[in-house]
Amino acid sequence: MPPANSTGLVGGAAGPATLEAAKAAAEAGDDKRVIELIQQWLQTRPTGEAAADGFYLIGQASWHVQQPDDAIFYLKKLLADTPRSPRAAGASALLGQIYAGQGSTAEAIAFFEKATALDDSPEFRLPIEEQLAGLYRQTGNLIKAVDTLLTMRRMAEAAGDAAAVAAVEGRISDLIDHENDVERLQRLAASAAKRFPTDLALLRLADLAVQQHEPYDEEQWLKRFLTDFSKHPKAADITTRLRANVDAVKDKSSVVGLLLPLTGPARAFGRNALRGAQVAWEAVPAQDRAPFGLAIRDSQSADGLQADAVERWAKEFHLLAVVGPLLNRETGQVAPVARRLELPFISPGALVGSAPPRPSPDTTKEPAKEPAAASEPYLFWNGLTLAQQAQAVADYAVARLGAKRFMVLYPDEPYARTAAEIFSDTVRALQGEVIASISYPPDTTDYGAQIRAMKTSDLNRYGAIGPPVEGKPPDEWPYTPGFDAIFLPGDAEQGGLMAAQLAFYDYERTTLLGVGSWNRQELLTFGGRFVEGAVMADGFFARSPAPAVQEFVRRYQLRYHEEPDLFAAQAYDAMRMILSALQQGARNGRQVGEYLGGIRLFPGVSGQTTLVPGQAAQKQPVIVKVQGGKLIQVN
Repeated sequence: MPPANSTGLVGGAAGPATLEAAKAAAEAGDDKRVIELIQQWLQTRPTGEAAADGFYLIGQASWHVQQPDDAIFYLKKLLADTPRSPRAAGASALLGQIYAGQGSTAEAIAFFEKATALDDSPEFRLPIEEQLAGLYRQTGNLIKAVDTLLTMRRMAEAAGDAAAVAAVEGRISDLIDHENDVERLQRLAASAAKRFPTDLALLRLADLAVQQHEPYDEEQWLKRFLTDFSKHPKAADITTRLRANVDAVKDKSSVVGLLLPLTGPARAFGRNALRGAQVAWEAVPAQDRAPFGLAIRDSQSADGLQADAVERWAKEFHLLAVVGPLLNRETGQVAPVARRLELPFISPGALVGSAPPRPSPDTTKEPAKEPAAASEPYLFWNGLTLAQQAQAVADYAVARLGAKRFMVLYPDEPYARTAAEIFSDTVRALQGEVIASISYPPDTTDYGAQIRAMKTSDLNRYGAIGPPVEGKPPDEWPYTPGFDAIFLPGDAEQGGLMAAQLAFYDYERTTLLGVGSWNRQELLTFGGRFVEGAVMADGFFARSPAPAVQEFVRRYQLRYHEEPDLFAAQAYDAMRMILSALQQGARNGRQVGEYLGGIRLFPGVSGQTTLVPGQAAQKQPVIVKVQGGKLIQVN
């Protein structure tokens, strides 16, 4: 039905004559007369193109007299009743203008896009594309804004208008030069392939990397520019810029290498480690780090870990130490370089499978020195091992929670099997007992069979059924578990799901124990109230009350607008240890290695640390507990 504020007049001329009169009134600019005539004429219920003409005329006139709601009604009526009418493109364009004027950007864009799809003639599209470009820019859609301007450029090229082409290119350049969102620029560079304006996007990304003190990113964007645009007018300048950056690092008296996975499957972990190391670097006052430089290398590049290539890299930059590699399996590849050049490598990951002797319960005392591994005196690891996590949570459960009897449920995969074995060995060493250790397929989501098997094992030892409940079979009588805690070394999602299912089987009051893989929001998301009281050991807790951790997290969030993870924390500490060696006067790799090998009880954000050459670091894990629906540190 027509808008509520229509006059609804009846009578007057009807049929084509009235429509022609309305058209004449529109040509004369008499919008009120147009509205009056069309409202009368619509009483005859016209159809087809005549109706489309009438709806367009009254919609346009209503807009002119500042009755946008009426205009929207009639124009949408046109599109609904005659979607294939020649008037549909104009109606869509007019709706776009109305919504744009009301600040309804999404609706305006939708109708403008519909209009260009209905009529692709340059004279019709050009003013609409102009408006779309502004709306896309307003909404932060860089790719759409650029695509729209490129469409306008193609129109100008087809018209042979060189000045218009240059003007549009200038607008695109200005748009990219003022874009500060790295992800938008990356998407633009990916969408435009090896053509304009990818060149501008790559250069903007490189400039942003400079502003954000990301030398590796700057280098990668400039190298891609040269690969994709080798004949570009700016190619020579970019080559000079890259050489100057390398020379600036080589000129430093002390250079630290960063050898991390910056591409490939482990990219996210490597990038976080790189960021942690850079935060440590930037925490040193500018004047104090002036003599020092950073050389960054992707361990996943074509020759990233080849011994001869790593050695050339180390010699080219006269490296004194390296943070990296990240993964345990990679350290063997750089070991020959470490030995030949007396160049210390300190990995911000963990030495997988290492199970050092369980530390003394009195962690305030310095642990006894262990003999260095003579074969690898320049390899160090600054990561909390799985063994240390499993040992720490077992220690806490026995010493602090008073638990004596345990069950173990673990996914049947190497990581969890190792944790289960070490946890069980530690419990026994502490005079506790593991009643049963039960595995499940890693992709399991229904743990009923394993939980029932655990209950059977418990009833054969310490669990109790009863007292009897009248009218109910024995399997529905109350069950009292005969153990104190369950160790669940799966991931956070598995831990949360299993906690809910354990509660169903009457284990809601049993303490749940895990390792660092639980220190994630997913544990709370999937476990809800059923993980309340759960305890885990990890190498880093971003919400720790420790001042050093708070300062690190503050710096990291200020720099990267996200919370640091374990790899960032361990790389941060690794860089701090190397910088300490340099600040203490170490001027070659052998001196840095000797300093690192002598570190005892280093107050790191990833735990109190003692480095042992060729072996896993001795670290004091963080104990985290679920309390009040939140993760908190309890040691």
